[in-house]
Amino acid sequence: MIGRGRMDEERPFNVFGRSALLRCALALLGLIGVLAFGVPNEVAAQAGRRRQPPPPPKVEEKRTPPTEEKPAALTVKKGAEIADELNLPEYATTRVRLRNGLTLIVRERYRFPLVGIAIVVKTERSGQPVGIARLVGRLLFRGTSARPGLRALEDLQALGGEPIVEEQGDRTLFRLTIPAEHVRQALEVVADVLQHPTFDEAMLRQQIEYLLQEERVRGDRPELFARDRAQALARGEPLLLERESALRALTREAIAEFHRRQYRGERIVIALVGAVNTPDVVADVQRLFGDLPYTEAEVAPSSQA
Repeated sequence: MIGRGRMDEERPFNVFGRSALLRCALALLGLIGVLAFGVPNEVAAQAGRRRQPPPPPKVEEKRTPPTEEKPAALTVKKGAEIADELNLPEYATTRVRLRNGLTLIVRERYRFPLVGIAIVVKTERSGQPVGIARLVGRLLFRGTSARPGLRALEDLQALGGEPIVEEQGDRTLFRLTIPAEHVRQALEVVADVLQHPTFDEAMLRQQIEYLLQEERVRGDRPELFARDRAQALARGEPLLLERESALRALTREAIAEFHRRQYRGERIVIALVGAVNTPDVVADVQRLFGDLPYTEAEVAPSSQA
C-alpha cells in the first residue's frame, strides 16, 4: 500500500516532466535552426551593406636621394702629421710617430672600463742638480696658464684619476689610471700641463722642500739608501747634503729653461692601454700635442717601421 501510494504520487510528475522536456527540446531545435540559417544570412547582408570598395593602387613616388654633405676636412697641424705607423692586429696594438717626433702607443683591452696612461719624457741632467726632473714633473701639475694653482690636479681627480710622477734614471714617468669615458678630458689636462706650465715661485720653493724631505725618508730605509748610494757612486753624483744646496739654489728661470729644452716632441712617448678606440686616440693626440716643439734633424722619418 505504501509502495503503491508512492507510485501514484510520482505518475503525474513524470507526465509533466516529459511534456516539459519535449517543449524544451523543440525550443532548442528552433533556436539552433535560427542560429544555423537565419543569423549568417543577416550578418552577410549587413556585411554586404558595409563593404567598401578597395582602395586605388598606390603609385610609387620616385624620390631623389638627398645629397650628403661631406664634412670639411680636419686641419692637421704640421707637427701632428703622422710620420710612420705600425699596426699589430694580433696584439691590438698600434704605434704612431708624429712629425714632431712624439711617439704614441695604443693597446686596446676591454676587460675593464679603465684606461692606463703613461707618459715618458727622456731627460738629460748634464750639469743639472739631481732631482730636477722630478721637481719639474711635480710643478707641471701645480699651475698652468689656463689652470692656475692646483686646478689641473683637481680636474684629474674629479675625472677619477691621481697622477703619479717618478724619476727613473734619465727618464721622467707620469702614470695615470682613468675611467674609459673620461680619457679625452684627461688627455686635454695632461696636454695643458706638459706644454703650458707657469712655474710659480712660491710653489717651486714648497716642492723643493717636499722633495728634500722625501730624500731624507728614503735615507732612513737601508735597502733604498744602499741602492741610491750605489747609483750615485756609479754616476759620480754628489752626496745628499750637496744635492740639497744645489736644489735650493734653483731659480724659476732655470726650471723654465730645463722644461723648454727637455719637453720636446722627439723626447716624449705616450702610451694608452685599456678600453679605448685607437683612431679616436690618435686624432685626440694629434689635436692636443701637435704644437710641441721639435728638432727637425732628430725627427726625420726612419727607414724601418
